[in-house]
Amino acid sequence: MFRIKIIILSLMVIYNLPVYAAGIKGKVVINQQAARKPSGLSALYKKDVTTTPAAAQSDPMAVLFIKDFPGSEQPDPVENAAIAQKNMTFHPNILTITVGTEVAFPNMDMIYHNVFSLSETKEFDLGRYEKGKSKSVLFDKSGIVEVFCEIHSHMHAYIIVVPNKYYCLTRDDGSFEIMDIPPGKYTLVAWSKKHPVKEIPVTVTDNEDLELTIEF
Repeated sequence: MFRIKIIILSLMVIYNLPVYAAGIKGKVVINQQAARKPSGLSALYKKDVTTTPAAAQSDPMAVLFIKDFPGSEQPDPVENAAIAQKNMTFHPNILTITVGTEVAFPNMDMIYHNVFSLSETKEFDLGRYEKGKSKSVLFDKSGIVEVFCEIHSHMHAYIIVVPNKYYCLTRDDGSFEIMDIPPGKYTLVAWSKKHPVKEIPVTVTDNEDLELTIEF
């Protein structure tokens, strides 16, 4: 089998055929009993917006991305990124963006809100503002940002700031794929709400996808 692969690759080089850029694909499996206990602000502001069915339907099971990709170009910022305050919840509850993206926080409620975060990745406090107003934050560092409302302790959202274009969100069934990754050794980061972050060493080769099952 290995010899056949070598012959195929040699023919592709001889005839100047494109080499298939492989990727990482697989499935995320969630063990509900393994969820981490909230701490810090997450414990104090312990109710979660995903208790509402509308919000829960939009949540990905996990977000996955390649960490510290060598020589990676600055990714394009996500356009029109926003987390709205509506019906005293954050919409969406989980937002994935690239480094350099500016996120708007419009208030669509009849009451005041005060959006803030004390996360190491990005600390900010937008102060109180009324319906129809919006304030924005530029996220210039990769990492996980937990967002709260200083007035309403049940409001809690997450912003996943990824460092490059090699990332994805899981589908409804937990499956995922990150394609067109150059060959090499990397660290795959898998984040899932209420679970510890996983960092998985991976090796991507030419013309063969790496398949994984990631359990939380």
